[in-house]
Amino acid sequence: DSYSISPADQLSISAITTKPDTVNEGGEFEFDFITGSSGALSANVDTIVVIFQQNTFLPATISTSNITVSSGGFSDNAASVTIKKDRAADDDSVLVVTPINIGNEASVTFRLSSSAGYLNPSVAGNYSLKLRTSQEPTAVESNPYSVVNTQTTVSQASVTPGDNSTGAT
Repeated sequence: DSYSISPADQLSISAITTKPDTVNEGGEFEFDFITGSSGALSANVDTIVVIFQQNTFLPATISTSNITVSSGGFSDNAASVTIKKDRAADDDSVLVVTPINIGNEASVTFRLSSSAGYLNPSVAGNYSLKLRTSQEPTAVESNPYSVVNTQTTVSQASVTPGDNSTGAT
């Protein structure tokens, strides 16, 4: 008899949205992920770690009210938030203690609000993020998301000379 062994479903990242998507702009940053077959997370115990690439700005602290974790119809602000900025040349990490229970193979939305202080990278291009949890400690990388240059339009000025001869001597 033949049989095949399939690897267990693993942590994966799906849709990433940044509003606006222009360089060096602050705003909302949101992504969806799915926990693996052994990736259930317990509220107020387990952690979600988001690793941003260099050139993404994260403030030294982010209030728990500026990060929301949602899954299975439940949504709440982060139980706690820690920002890791070891050296300027390193990637920055956001470590969040989940405020809700999250099941195995569950769809999850992670959202940084526009008040979090996050800024898109300062150079246009394709970026990705990495994600790991306390139950799935091997980081997985997202598909790329784009950050574009700011579009500026300058119109040509129109100058009409006036008659300055009135009252001149």
